[in-house]
Amino acid sequence: MWKNENIKDDGAQHMTDMLTTYKGAVEEFSASVAEFLIHIPLLTKARDAYRRAMAVSTQLRQVLDKGDETLRLLMGQMEQAANIQFAVPSDTKRPEAAKLETTANGDKADAVRA
Repeated sequence: MWKNENIKDDGAQHMTDMLTTYKGAVEEFSASVAEFLIHIPLLTKARDAYRRAMAVSTQLRQVLDKGDETLRLLMGQMEQAANIQFAVPSDTKRPEAAKLETTANGDKADAVRA
């Protein structure tokens, strides 16, 4: 008989422990949810601010891309103008320098001057 009473006491104690654990978990959950719900407006504000920042970022990126394209176009036009203005035509050949040979007595130099 003593064994049956011991088993009943163990079962009752185990049930009490489980109920205590359950109660503690439910209280912790309830407190956490209440704390979380207090901060919901902050999450909404943060999400709205993020969306605004992303929208402005997209617009800014479009403006910068268009500005970059304009700058590249202008640089290309400037380079073309500079190449046309300062380019040496490739068809014309520069005259070669005349070679003069002098001898000991300077006869050839006198002939070239004549």
